[in-house]
Amino acid sequence: MAESLWLLLLFPTNVGAAKKRETVQEIWSWSGENLEATNPLLDDAALGGIGSAGTAYNTHRWRELVFLISSLRDFKAGDTADRERIASDPWAFSAWIGGLPEARNRQLIHILPHLLFPDSFERISSERDKRLILAGFIDTPERAIRKWSTLEIDRALLDLRSRLEQEHGADIDFYQEEIQSRWKTPTGGLPGQDPDTPTESVRRFWIEKTLVSTRQDRREGEHALGRALWSPQKSKDGRDIYKTMLQVREGDVVFHLTDNKAISDVSVAAEAADDTFTGVDGTDWANQAGYRIALQDHVRLDPPLPRDAFLATEPFATELRELAESGAKGMFYSRLLELNQGAYLTEVTPTLLHILNRAYREFAGKDLPYIQGGDGPTTEVSVELYTLDKALETLFLEREIAEEILLLWRAKKNVILQGPPGVGKSYAAQRLAFALMGERDRDRLEFVQFHQSYSYEDFVEGFRPTASGFELRPGKFVEFCRRAEADPARKYVFIIDEINRGNLSKIMGELMVLIEPDKRDVEWAMQLASGKAPFHVPSNVYILGLMNTADRSLAVVDYALRRRFAFVSLGSNFSSPKFREQLLKAGVSDRLIDTLINRVAALNAEIVSDTANLGPGFAIGHSFFCTGPIGEEDDSKWYARVIRTEIAPLLREYWFDAPSRADQWAAKLLTL
Repeated sequence: MAESLWLLLLFPTNVGAAKKRETVQEIWSWSGENLEATNPLLDDAALGGIGSAGTAYNTHRWRELVFLISSLRDFKAGDTADRERIASDPWAFSAWIGGLPEARNRQLIHILPHLLFPDSFERISSERDKRLILAGFIDTPERAIRKWSTLEIDRALLDLRSRLEQEHGADIDFYQEEIQSRWKTPTGGLPGQDPDTPTESVRRFWIEKTLVSTRQDRREGEHALGRALWSPQKSKDGRDIYKTMLQVREGDVVFHLTDNKAISDVSVAAEAADDTFTGVDGTDWANQAGYRIALQDHVRLDPPLPRDAFLATEPFATELRELAESGAKGMFYSRLLELNQGAYLTEVTPTLLHILNRAYREFAGKDLPYIQGGDGPTTEVSVELYTLDKALETLFLEREIAEEILLLWRAKKNVILQGPPGVGKSYAAQRLAFALMGERDRDRLEFVQFHQSYSYEDFVEGFRPTASGFELRPGKFVEFCRRAEADPARKYVFIIDEINRGNLSKIMGELMVLIEPDKRDVEWAMQLASGKAPFHVPSNVYILGLMNTADRSLAVVDYALRRRFAFVSLGSNFSSPKFREQLLKAGVSDRLIDTLINRVAALNAEIVSDTANLGPGFAIGHSFFCTGPIGEEDDSKWYARVIRTEIAPLLREYWFDAPSRADQWAAKLLTL
């Protein structure tokens, strides 16, 4: 086992040599013997790594290990001639390892060939990168290359390398800057592509609930089970219950639940839905407008997964029931653990997939096919596009600052905007959220405000009174995450106003772990405090907290929260040209605008310099003055009203132990 782990760890550079050495030595020590660190196979030169294998190679290391053991067993089972051929011929090796079960889902089918035949195979552990490289240099779209075998991809890469090395007159590396610029942007997309638009999204999974035994068209022919999905476009009462057909994309996986008995087959979508299709003759939907999705790579489950193995077997039945009760929508079963009538095609979210796969592992001793599947295209939704330029039309932020906030947000997943009152934190939050999403879609934006009485039950889950007693219900954040989980291709934003006003440890509970950016995966799912359904925060959920730095009643934010969030300070921005433009449009004169800017600037200078009591976190923000006069009010009366009713009371709170100082400044501000 130590030798197997040593082999697994040879390639990745994102694991240090010291950690690799420690892992191998620890496993070896279980034999009762010690493996000396001076062994040349354990020195830094040997364990330094060859290329990045990404986070997934570490989080799914056990899967790679299972694949390695299975590969070695298969190799040893062959006769001497076969083993010699596989071990000596790079393309025989590639064909052999690429043909093993689950091979296409494992990074080892790229790593092992390079370790053994570095002249024939690239030091690339990702098939996606290999496809993108080819698409960047040859006249073939990346979508078409997905259909190639691993062997075909590697042969094409070797041919490409030979051509490029002839052109350059030297060895090349596909990750050197001038070469990489041809196939990859700094954010990982294709050249010329919007960096916020992924080239591929997470592969989605679906369940087709279909009758086979009573339908000729499902038993044989071009529309048979595993060859196609097809449905009418409308139900008999005119409802659009088949619209999920339009969300399926090439590469998505479909589980077939047949005759209401078992998940018996699995297929892969070969293309998106054809909406010019008409219903099959001899069926109830003959000649009606329909949808058809061609399928490929059809396999029969051996054995099938009976419905009772998950709907009537613990702990899966309880987990599925609580999943249905926790806000998940559009599933193939109901809260009563019965199959939903009419739900022909429904999505299998990551949490649901995790439960079904565990049920199959319990029932059959192995994983469902394709559960480590690759990427698939995004779901197209018609909404208003929203760019950073659009956000900056009304935000009093410099472009560099706004770009930095979005960069931090993408990297950290969790950001807090902090600042004194009136700097436009709430206003900026919504517009930055739309800019992050790339669309003005309010359905993917949630807003809550913490306060002293806000609780775990409000945010995560808790029991709520009903007419017949109490019922376990999801809180706002869990409901929001369930929605996001069902739509993995798009970003969702959860905004928490006054995030430091609530008791954070009490409100968030175990979510303090689950919101960490490196734990946004179903593998980190855990049971919530009062339920059994596993829960994780999806990777497409982005959290934005807003924090008032001038509220003395709030405790200092604890270190646990600070470690999980990136903090960005927003300040007053009276000098922004947009501030002046807005007031001019509202009917405020240039003279009064100059007076306002100069006097509030002087006030803020004193507040900032008063570090014993106040400081930068108490500066007066520009949003106090953004509304302008209303009705018949002239600009001088508007200005005086804001000073008397908003600024003066705030100053008296600031200098509560020096009221005369507050009054003096109020008088200065009011003198025109």
